[in-house]
Amino acid sequence: IVIGIYRKRLQALYKKAPSSHPSEAALYAVANAINTLWAIDIDAKNVNQCRSRVFLETLIFLQQKTGIATQHALIKKHKNLSPICSAPLTGIFMKMKPCLA
Repeated sequence: IVIGIYRKRLQALYKKAPSSHPSEAALYAVANAINTLWAIDIDAKNVNQCRSRVFLETLIFLQQKTGIATQHALIKKHKNLSPICSAPLTGIFMKMKPCLA
């Protein structure tokens, strides 16, 4: 359910992004969609898995909207993704060396 809601918010916010910075519309959508996304679960494992799915969905969305072929290249180009990558969501983030740069 969370991913479905997140996808809809990403698309809607992408369309509503300020026209003054069209090159940053995808980042605007991600920042605002994540800021308003809420989910509750009592099992920490489920929470971590959900966060991982949201993170991967974010990378897929950004790849599609920016036209950047790989996740590594996407993170390398957009250094402002580093705070997202270093967030304590799951072990995935610690394995992504470009995020630690």
